[in-house]
Amino acid sequence: MRTARRSQPIPGEIRVLVAAAFVIAIGFGLVSPVLPAYARSFDVGVAAASVVVSAFAFFRLVFAPAGGALVSKLGERPIYLAGLVIVSASSLATAFAQSYWQLLVFRGLGGIGSTMFTVSAMALLVRLAPPHMRGRVSSAYASAFLIGGMVGPVVGGLLGSLGLRVPFVAYSVALIIAAASVASRLRGSTLRPGVSSHQVPPLRLSQAWRVPAYRAVLFRRLRMGGLTLACGWRSCRSLLTWSTRPPGLRGWRSRWLPPARRSLCKLRGK
Repeated sequence: MRTARRSQPIPGEIRVLVAAAFVIAIGFGLVSPVLPAYARSFDVGVAAASVVVSAFAFFRLVFAPAGGALVSKLGERPIYLAGLVIVSASSLATAFAQSYWQLLVFRGLGGIGSTMFTVSAMALLVRLAPPHMRGRVSSAYASAFLIGGMVGPVVGGLLGSLGLRVPFVAYSVALIIAAASVASRLRGSTLRPGVSSHQVPPLRLSQAWRVPAYRAVLFRRLRMGGLTLACGWRSCRSLLTWSTRPPGLRGWRSRWLPPARRSLCKLRGK
């Protein structure tokens, strides 16, 4: 019986969510190599450019509780699609930002939309996946996101050689494609019922905090997020510090540099 369950294919509704996660992760990776250089193109310092990189994550954190409340009130599918559309619109607006403050606002809006589709995607996976398949589904979703995250920066660096604004436009288009695919595939699909009279009602945060396992998972996620933020901040500062060096210190190494860095040098006339 257990072997038969393992051989069952993942439902099509979940496969489209996994594919969308892959596209979203690639799109996020598209902008990560060029974002620090793009921020510097508005004639701001290293610290100000680093704030643009952190704004996306900051607004994800601030809006996370509201995102969960919206999912509970309006449903998973509308919030998921709305989140993708918001991030797509903010990315396109970022590509045509005319000032540093516009860039900062658009990145913040993107963080809000990112929280919306991230929270709702987890809820959709739980409600679409059969109970015996949830482990496989979670693994497939996480793998797609991680693989996309590895591929995205490589493609983003190549697109950056065409212009620092190009990756943002490509990210916007990728999100629209993902949103259209999910909307088409999930139309008419049946979600598993939420909490019924035969199930234990969900815990409140104050109640969950008393459970040691919940606290352990929460602190583990906090540690992983902190490490990710620290690595991203360090990479950002390294790129921005390199871009401010005199041309003589770069010399022969310039032909080996990522396209995003070369684009910044051309933009600044160095």
